[in-house]
Amino acid sequence: ANSLLQGGCASFLQNVTTTLMIGASPNNPEVSARKTCLQCLGAMILAWCADDPSQDSVPGFRQFIMDQMLPEVCFRPIIEGKVNAKDAAQSGLIGEMAAMLINLYKRCGESACQ
Repeated sequence: ANSLLQGGCASFLQNVTTTLMIGASPNNPEVSARKTCLQCLGAMILAWCADDPSQDSVPGFRQFIMDQMLPEVCFRPIIEGKVNAKDAAQSGLIGEMAAMLINLYKRCGESACQ
């Protein structure tokens, strides 16, 4: 994940994160692709978010996760019933959502719960 920040690639960062969000969205019928996108975003949280928000490697990434990613990809699909916990593949998807939330809490602490 940190390689995106080196060699002048920072300009592509927004496109990458937006693409991962689209890939993780419930509109993507491929559950395995959704899981992979969530895993990537979880790794980015660990790599780019610091305990102190002013020390984040990628300014604005934390806010992107809180304002766009969590509601659209983690919470809304579950609330709207777009994830079937009885389906084995989709239950794995719920596990990836939970792992991403755990990573977010590890890095952002209580601010992730507000």
